[in-house]
Amino acid sequence: MNHENGLYFHDRASLANALNVPAYYDLSTELIADEIFNNKENTHQVSAALADIIAERQRQIAGGFFTHGCGEGQLVSAAIGYINLAFIWKNKDPADYRNSIAPSKWMLPPELWKPENPRRDLIKGVAMLIAERERLDRKEAQ
Repeated sequence: MNHENGLYFHDRASLANALNVPAYYDLSTELIADEIFNNKENTHQVSAALADIIAERQRQIAGGFFTHGCGEGQLVSAAIGYINLAFIWKNKDPADYRNSIAPSKWMLPPELWKPENPRRDLIKGVAMLIAERERLDRKEAQ
């Protein structure tokens, strides 16, 4: 876990301590976001990209998306699909982007493939990777 000053933290507790927020075992984005944005003692700045990723993960949780129902590999394949599309996109036509077809390795139902724009899809992809880490944490805790 890298810190903006180039420090490396070996565990969640060390990182949370450096940010002056509590460490949560499941990395619950809702709880961490609450600490970051509502803790008046927190003097660390959060980038717009990180804030958007946290907000996206909260949206996914609130909507019941990518929480407990996804199987092994589904979230990673979905995340890679969105991130890859955003990375390789050369055509600047937004309509073409939104109408792109799901990648061949897409493991979720086809109706869940909803590309929007490169920035938004990078955010979605990273939030899905966080969801996968949360899934693995739950599995390891059992």
